[in-house]
Amino acid sequence: MKKLIYIFLFLCNTLFAQNYHYALNPPTNVNNCKANLRSFQFDGVDDWIDIPDIDLTGDFTIEFWAKLEGEITHHDAVLGQITKGPDINFDWKKVRIYVPDEGSAGRVIYANQTIEAGEWKHFAFVRKGTSMSLFINGVKDITTNSYWSGNFPIQAIGRGNAGFFGGCLDEIRIWNKARSYEEIANNFRQTINPGGTGLIAYYDFNTTGREIVDLSGKTGKGILGNSSSTENDGPARNSDVPELCNYLPQALSSFSGSSYTLKKSTTTSAGVYAEDGTLVRTLWNNKQQAAGTYPVDWDKKDDAGKKVAAGNYNIKLLTNNLIAEWEGPIGNNSPDLTGERVQTSYEQIRTMSVVDNEAYLAAGFNEGKAAQWKIDLNEPNVRIPIKVLKAGVFGNGQETEYSTTDGKTVYYGGYDDWGKAKVSFIFGINPSDDSFKRFSKGESYTTAAGGDTYSSAIGVMTDNVEYDKFISGMAVQRNGNYLFVSYLNLNQIKVYHKTTGELLRNISIDKPRLLVIDSRGTGDLWIQSKDNVVEKHTINSDGTINSTGIQLAGKNKVHALGADSSGEIIAIADGVTQTIKRFSTADGSLVDSFGQKGGYASNPTVKDNKFYFSDHRDDGKLLRGAKTFITYEEDGSYWIGDTYNRRVLHFSTEDRLLDKIEYQGEVRSATVDPNDPTRVFADYMEFKVDYSKKIGGNNGSWKTVRNWRYHTNGFDNWYYKLRFVYTLSNGRTYAQINPSKSDDPFYIFELDPDYGLRNTGIRFPKGGAPWVLDWFLKPDGSLRKYTLSGSENSRTVTWEEAPLTGFDEKNNPQWGSLKQLAQLKNQDKLQPYHRYGIFQNTPPVPDVSENNIIVSYENHHPELGTTGYHLGGLRPGSDKWLWRAMPSTSENYTGPFPTDGRYDIGNGVHYPGGPAIVIDDLIFAGYHGELWKNSTANMWYIYRDDGLMLKLFGVLGPDVANESTPYGSAGNALSANVVKIGDDYYLYHADENAHGGVNRWRISNTESIQEQLICVEVK
Repeated sequence: MKKLIYIFLFLCNTLFAQNYHYALNPPTNVNNCKANLRSFQFDGVDDWIDIPDIDLTGDFTIEFWAKLEGEITHHDAVLGQITKGPDINFDWKKVRIYVPDEGSAGRVIYANQTIEAGEWKHFAFVRKGTSMSLFINGVKDITTNSYWSGNFPIQAIGRGNAGFFGGCLDEIRIWNKARSYEEIANNFRQTINPGGTGLIAYYDFNTTGREIVDLSGKTGKGILGNSSSTENDGPARNSDVPELCNYLPQALSSFSGSSYTLKKSTTTSAGVYAEDGTLVRTLWNNKQQAAGTYPVDWDKKDDAGKKVAAGNYNIKLLTNNLIAEWEGPIGNNSPDLTGERVQTSYEQIRTMSVVDNEAYLAAGFNEGKAAQWKIDLNEPNVRIPIKVLKAGVFGNGQETEYSTTDGKTVYYGGYDDWGKAKVSFIFGINPSDDSFKRFSKGESYTTAAGGDTYSSAIGVMTDNVEYDKFISGMAVQRNGNYLFVSYLNLNQIKVYHKTTGELLRNISIDKPRLLVIDSRGTGDLWIQSKDNVVEKHTINSDGTINSTGIQLAGKNKVHALGADSSGEIIAIADGVTQTIKRFSTADGSLVDSFGQKGGYASNPTVKDNKFYFSDHRDDGKLLRGAKTFITYEEDGSYWIGDTYNRRVLHFSTEDRLLDKIEYQGEVRSATVDPNDPTRVFADYMEFKVDYSKKIGGNNGSWKTVRNWRYHTNGFDNWYYKLRFVYTLSNGRTYAQINPSKSDDPFYIFELDPDYGLRNTGIRFPKGGAPWVLDWFLKPDGSLRKYTLSGSENSRTVTWEEAPLTGFDEKNNPQWGSLKQLAQLKNQDKLQPYHRYGIFQNTPPVPDVSENNIIVSYENHHPELGTTGYHLGGLRPGSDKWLWRAMPSTSENYTGPFPTDGRYDIGNGVHYPGGPAIVIDDLIFAGYHGELWKNSTANMWYIYRDDGLMLKLFGVLGPDVANESTPYGSAGNALSANVVKIGDDYYLYHADENAHGGVNRWRISNTESIQEQLICVEVK
């Protein structure tokens, strides 16, 4: 991917002596502004150019140069259809997009600036989401929140619904993406790379003949006039053109030993290298500089401040204008990417209670946000905050496990797990105004961590050290007075007055769990008790109950209870068959069942009627288990929490899927298969990704295709799920699964689409400390091993590799013997080798770049890591660092996040660094910054494999503290991978809570990366 141009004052004899992979290219004339040869002149009467049909949907950008002639009227159409539909035209000296029957006189966007005849102007229309912007000569003229999201069909240049264009047109560029301000401003005065990402039509009009070439190759040739016309019938070629420069990605116009000149705003970094390629001095990193001339000052000292030895040195200047754009989460079907409407929570939805046209939800633990919210049943993918629990309030409040409603109050039951007392309690919400329910017998309770106060809580039970007083089920009478709450470990059901909150009595039941009241009259109470028995009880007027002896038939493993609106059906989510079973309330007999029997035991393919209610990890769990629910609406349709598939499904009375809520919640293990980049993984969920579409909730940009969780018995770990997933040379896919216990070995599994995860039996012993990950599967199938030995200030660091040699008869990978790649001895605590520590969930993989550089990333805090350098590189076979980068700030540092490549160990951060990924000659290093300024920092560095920094991007938590689900934010991005599609790189990373999916960033404009080299002599 390198674009290298070298300019020399003189050549040092040994410049290419040490394994360089550089190609010496001659300098390019960067001052050539004769690139544009001709435009087309349209007569405004009957001239136009036919082009193959283009149908723009979603985001788009349309750019063109125009010079109008004569009177500028609303007949001057630039692009559109022949006789109908939207078009771009000029309306009395102002450009606009016109859509018939839309808004004020059809104007979707209307310029502020007036245009005079006889002058060239560049125009760019950008639609992004619901907004439309217009740029004139690279400067934003207007932005509107457009209500127009319809298609924009184009089949002609110089003609549209408004009529024919009169004047000159040139450089027509059409994109199926929203170009940024920087992209437009930096490129409108030059020809562009015709292979640019998102460019679907590019007509520069410089060709001859009747056919007009589309340089992008995506749309096709244009034809002058119509299919029966001759060349003279169409617009005439004209030498009157806007002045454009040749497409030259490099930003430099000159570079000498003492200064350099930039022709446009550019990011620069610079360093001084010895003849053997060792970085002796980082001059600066990641400076954003405007066009102009700048000095190169080197005092002939190294990074330690020591005078360098006499000899020849190379000053390297790195320039780029990389663009990093957060594109959204994979695995969340909310219609919005940001804002309070996005469905997301740390844990999955545990419970739902329907009141009229709304449903009240809760999601257990939801760090930093209220765990309760609601939805409109007509738009279930949109999260609606409960007014009294708005964002920023009750962020460390009740962890809700159960809810129930009588239609007038929604009762939430859960616990405060932060304090030592482990308090369980119940509070109510009034759906009429989303206020707290006031119980006359209630009491005030304030949570231990967040200090959130529930002014009227009931059933407050403290001293739950062993969780013995935690709630295990809830049900309330719709027409009676009683709220029933079960406590499994107390062997009790407590009966509260649903209005006053007074505890009326305790009922002894052996191991009571789930409760539901059917809908007949005042309703009968169904109780799940010991051995999964579900039995029907009548409710007496005083709140006591009597057994009817009627039990649900058969052997069931009950994970949810629901009662339909007719009063005739009790439904369960059965963990044995993974189906929904429906029983008669009259006698408990089985009526029918729904779902694929066995669920995911047979294969991992995700289907709408294939449920995953439970597995071996659920037994006996009251706390933070993957609970499910069944909730009926009045029309008989029902919602089911398909929790292990991370979705909530809505079915009709005929079991037809009506809607779904899908998001991932907490994601610790996120990756993408670099050998098949369409395969993206969130823990055990797999998605198929379509890169041709922008990320959206339901636009086909991604689809959930498999759930690999089922066959992980004994291997599932909170941090280590699917990591290092690669399709190898035999066409089969393998992954590294890490232990469920700290001293277990690491295993290789095959991802078999016809079975599920298959344990190959290949395992590797644990590393030098609990949870240490020191074996790594690589995309080519080889194994890397990284080990430390020795004392803190005298470490030996060893990198080893075993090549993939083939596969056995069971399709298990086979490897050759380990061979040492490199070893460093006597490493003190200032060196950038990775330390073993308690946060081994973010181990940087010991990667080797395309230039054969071993990359090392030390991502710890000083108590485990270093106060020196955090990033380094060395050559295989070497016994010394080739370069070191990312020097630490001080532990007492309290300033802004460093943008100059320093690694912040101050600002109160506890666990700073994340993963590191090497691809081509680039290094992506994460900094998730837990508790940085008492928040988080989802920041990412991009370095070259020579130790110079290219870019820093991401979102700092304090900057978006008052925003709900903000752009680009993430909590604890503990795993990641990068793939390359075309010229662009796509970073996928984990997200603990912010967006409910695997976050994706696109890094583009890679052709802007340039390295310039000057050889200097020190005497």
